[in-house]
Amino acid sequence: MKNSIKLGILVLMTATLFSACNKKKNAPESRDLVFHSAHSNFLGDPNRMNVDFYDLYLYDSKLTNNPDGDGTYVYLQLNTETTTENVLIPGRYTVNTSSQPVQRTYEKGAWQSDSQGRYVTGSYIGTYIGSETKTSLITNGEITISRNGNSYHVSGIVTADGNQYKLSYRGQVEFVDMVVPLPNTLTHGEIWYHGDPYGNGLKIYSIRLGADDVKISNFSGSGDAMQIEIYTPLSATTIIPDATYPVKIDQVKVYTAIDGYYDANDEADYGTWYYTSDALSINSGSVKVQYMTGSTYRLDFNLKDDYYGYEFAGTYEGELAFVNKTTSPIAVRSEVRGISSKNSESSVMSNFRGRNDRNVGGRDSRSIERKTQSSKPAVRINRK
Repeated sequence: MKNSIKLGILVLMTATLFSACNKKKNAPESRDLVFHSAHSNFLGDPNRMNVDFYDLYLYDSKLTNNPDGDGTYVYLQLNTETTTENVLIPGRYTVNTSSQPVQRTYEKGAWQSDSQGRYVTGSYIGTYIGSETKTSLITNGEITISRNGNSYHVSGIVTADGNQYKLSYRGQVEFVDMVVPLPNTLTHGEIWYHGDPYGNGLKIYSIRLGADDVKISNFSGSGDAMQIEIYTPLSATTIIPDATYPVKIDQVKVYTAIDGYYDANDEADYGTWYYTSDALSINSGSVKVQYMTGSTYRLDFNLKDDYYGYEFAGTYEGELAFVNKTTSPIAVRSEVRGISSKNSESSVMSNFRGRNDRNVGGRDSRSIERKTQSSKPAVRINRK
């Protein structure tokens, strides 16, 4: 009997040990990631759903904010409440399970493909190894952010590609406002002639400007872009008359600029718009047009958007090629690089500048399109 009891105990101990080893073997790998520097890009509220977008980058001790050397970083796409400051909202952030942006969530990582190839959307952990980047998509977990003055504590446990990672960062966060307009970056453009599409005795011209990498035909690219649409007399057939064109809301009047508005039927932006990481509709200000010679114009503009309240002024002097759009099926339309103020979150998430890192897998990380001249955190202007 005693031998039978001993044998039973031995079998039980062996089974327990085997079970424990098996659980350990099947348990997800857990790893601590301690980060030493951070920066965040403010990307605005493109859906007008009172949800601000922030990209948060955390770097380990082997990397800098401009990755140099081998090391690990984490990229989090945060959805926060709206605020008039460039700050991360303290609190708990869980993975967003909705198709719409939700406050206090982050977007989970996913692979997507388009004509440019395969790329990552959402949050992930990246590790530089020589000339390559190993990417682990974050699909679950909880992030906690606390703040004491200018210092932050970011912590949490996330699941990435089936493994668990404990994240931790203490320190300041460098903020870059990606929405504030930078009209000084607009370097080339075209003038689109629409004729008198509505038969109201007024010609419509679209002045389209873009930064170096922006394609004027559809405003594709990562830089800033602007469209100014104006009413001119019927006598203006190839050249925009010299005048100062004030922005007028819901008015059809010669020598005025058309305010920016969205047409839900056409799902298009019309009138005067400025595009950064967000689409800014213009509702006040003016543009002075001066024809020089050939296809060269001088534009002096002082405009203001109707959502963030940004005021931006600048001068453009250069060639503006004349493009006849009178045969276009849509006479007056602003191309919006995959986003508009009314688009669904699914459209925004797959096309929104700054929400994708298309260079994952290569040595170079996505460059930040703009930097504030000061090293101090950018200050957002209060909304109206």
